[in-house]
Amino acid sequence: MRILKDYQTLSCCVLFIIALSFLFSTQKYYLSDFGNYYYGSKFLAEGRFDATIYEIGKFNLLVKAEGLDHFFLNYTPIPPVTSLCYLPFIFTNPFLSKIIFGLISFLFFIVSYKRLLQHLNIRSAGIVLLPLLFYIPFKSNFYSGQSYLLLSALLIEGFLAQEKKRPLLAALFWGFSIALKIFPAIILLYLVVSKQFRLFGYVLTATIVISVLPALFINHEIILNYYTHILPRLMNGDINDPFSSSYQSMQVLLKQLFIHDDLLNPTNSFDLPLIYFLLNLFFVLVILLLSITFLTNSTRSSFYKFSTTLFCGILISGYGTNYGLLLLLFPLLAFYKEREYHSFPLVTASILILFTCSVPVYRFFDLPILLRFPRLYMLLSFSLLYFYETRSKNFKWRYHPLAVFILLPAALLFNKKQTDQSFYLLPSSGKNNFSFIYDYNINQNGLQLSSIKNDYFQKEYIPFTVFIKDSNKCILRNNQLYYEGRQLTFGSDNKLKPVLINNKQLIYLSDKNRGPGFYTLRKINI
Repeated sequence: MRILKDYQTLSCCVLFIIALSFLFSTQKYYLSDFGNYYYGSKFLAEGRFDATIYEIGKFNLLVKAEGLDHFFLNYTPIPPVTSLCYLPFIFTNPFLSKIIFGLISFLFFIVSYKRLLQHLNIRSAGIVLLPLLFYIPFKSNFYSGQSYLLLSALLIEGFLAQEKKRPLLAALFWGFSIALKIFPAIILLYLVVSKQFRLFGYVLTATIVISVLPALFINHEIILNYYTHILPRLMNGDINDPFSSSYQSMQVLLKQLFIHDDLLNPTNSFDLPLIYFLLNLFFVLVILLLSITFLTNSTRSSFYKFSTTLFCGILISGYGTNYGLLLLLFPLLAFYKEREYHSFPLVTASILILFTCSVPVYRFFDLPILLRFPRLYMLLSFSLLYFYETRSKNFKWRYHPLAVFILLPAALLFNKKQTDQSFYLLPSSGKNNFSFIYDYNINQNGLQLSSIKNDYFQKEYIPFTVFIKDSNKCILRNNQLYYEGRQLTFGSDNKLKPVLINNKQLIYLSDKNRGPGFYTLRKINI
């Protein structure tokens, strides 16, 4: 027992040394993601949190007015409740605030991590070096000012409270984690499959109450717009550049293979969105059904089931990040607990997680499509090992045909869209020179574009022959464009500033097939 406690203590010591090695060096790095949280809360405290916070161009201009240079912030993916959570950190400069937040998050995490190790009672000496496998995710959390340390601690404390039969406390921790990052909502699947319906109700209630708390301080329409318009698009993978290889997800791989985009995915000659949709849906269904099969195994521990559910969410997510890989700690700990007396599977799993967290994916971006996703392949390899090694002796695949018959038609109906006949106005030889245009004007010199490129604000003129411009014949109503009473667009993309050019071409700002608020110019031939 003494040796066991020493393993746990040594693991925490290794974790502490890792954090100490770069915690206070974050001052010399850019504000990064923490700037979103800091300035969102600052504007709330100053009574300036309005709809412009979720308009990327205006939000960046507000931050620029605060004296910050060489940056690019995006508040769009962040739930409104986050503006309340970061209020305690706005009373000093943002760089010092970032260090303080990182330190507090780490202390909360290391305490929860130690408590989890004690609860699991893992006897493998491998847990001593386990924090080293996650060196890059830890580093990324500190350098980006991200909240995954805090999120992981909330998930751990919620689980421990559940184990101690304290459902209200578990609901508070888990409800807060869901409201903070949305992703942990996959926990609700764990509760349903485990038939913990009362706790399911508590968690759902806590999530709703915490999520609507900002309505006490800001316009409720901002909250409604986030959950009804922005969040569905984020869940559909419309985050910044939906084709970015940096996300290392199956969703992005399939998009690069089967969806053509003149600016973001120009090298792909295929444009088969239905094939993409069906393959992505098939992948999600397989992961969900496989996870449900394992969750219904009564011989497995509650931590295994909880971790498997989180792992399922990681696999089907379209948005992968370095700092988000910290959540792989849960399935790896579950694997250690299930296979603690089998050294070869433990070593193999550890190596796969190390490669998953450490592979420099940016070095693969210029390779052919199938070679651009090393992290995804490492993650899938770990999932095969995880499910194979933790299967029961009487494992039987549960097909769950009812889920297919219900989900497939519902998903197809959800995916059915009326498309408009719009095109990019400024294709640029396979690259978008104006990756984010937040405003434009037309004068005798052509188009004046106000854009943010490489973290710099800039204005550029594009020669464009304009004989007549008319802003009255085209109407923007309910986020759709109309010309002489005829509806021209039907999509959920945001649209701004429609102008009719030379009586034959309608141009406007749109974030179609891009992250919400990432506008570029599109055109419709009349």
